[in-house]
Amino acid sequence: MEGLLLGLMIGFSIGLATGPTFFVLLSSTVKGGKGSGLFAAAGIVDSDLIMALLSLIGVGFLNSLQKYQSWFAWVGGCIMIAAGIAPFFFKSRFNRWEGDKIRSNLRLYAYTFVVNVINPLNWLFWMAVCGWIQIRGGGDLWWWVLVPAFFLEFALNVMKVYAIARWGRVILVAKVKWLKIIVSFSMVSLGTYLIIRGLLGVLKF
Repeated sequence: MEGLLLGLMIGFSIGLATGPTFFVLLSSTVKGGKGSGLFAAAGIVDSDLIMALLSLIGVGFLNSLQKYQSWFAWVGGCIMIAAGIAPFFFKSRFNRWEGDKIRSNLRLYAYTFVVNVINPLNWLFWMAVCGWIQIRGGGDLWWWVLVPAFFLEFALNVMKVYAIARWGRVILVAKVKWLKIIVSFSMVSLGTYLIIRGLLGVLKF
């Protein structure tokens, strides 16, 4: 149950994220319709999947992680808290409407994939998630966390595409501030949870 709840929290956080790929998704849907938006959404989800799998492989080689369970939980928690509050302090130089210039759906897919992969915060996020799963024993926990996370992320991105197609960019951009607050709260809550788990590990609860 703990893994499922964590997976849903992760899926909710990344599915509603308002980073650079959100604006590519938004502009491409407005310009090219729901079909283009779905290609952009697929690029976002697939890139997260690849980062998660590579992070999974990476932490799989670190058999000593179990000895540093509490320390890793603290570091992972701090990374997630930082990822949650960073958008309020650092303004991205990314061109929000870059998706308007891309006419091929396959190029759009590749573009959102690359934009997501080159974001270092995304790598830190997935390494923290996969490291936590590894120190909790791995096994079936991988499925309980990652499957609902990616299913919910995909579902929320598809919902965003249909919402954009119906209401357009103006209304949704006006709501970005609230989306940021919701995602920030979710990420900070997730990070706080990991820090508390690390503290409980030290106290042997």
